[in-house]
Amino acid sequence: MPAKPIRKTVYQRKGDPYPYLLVDEEWYCYNPNTPPLGDGAMGTV
Repeated sequence: MPAKPIRKTVYQRKGDPYPYLLVDEEWYCYNPNTPPLGDGAMGTV
């Protein structure tokens, strides 16, 4: 059975400095002022 494609959409609201990402019906907000969670072999999280 083929894998289901992941739907991704990026939104930028007028007057809002943060970009929002909608991934398979779940919202995520990117805040560049928040410190990263940690560093590892695969990069910064």
